[in-house]
Amino acid sequence: MPNLWIQGLTEAGEDPVVRRAIRRHMREVHDFVAGEIRRGQEIGAIPADRDANAEAWVFIGGGLLRSVSHRLGGVLTASDLEAISRARIRWLTGA
Repeated sequence: MPNLWIQGLTEAGEDPVVRRAIRRHMREVHDFVAGEIRRGQEIGAIPADRDANAEAWVFIGGGLLRSVSHRLGGVLTASDLEAISRARIRWLTGA
């Protein structure tokens, strides 16, 4: 999905319809991820002090970072991406 967003961003500068569609879709993904984080908080898997909205944007940002790295031929290594993922999960869950 982030790959499509990056491709769409190229078009969005010139096309307000594409810009609105990408903005709407990113918001839908954000709302879904934030909802999942809140559900995790409700069952105690994620600490209640984590801001679900902020964490959802960080999650989306991570996906975009992976896409940018991939498109540029590996700015980040697989080990880098795995370390980032582990650190984010540790932060989010407090484990």
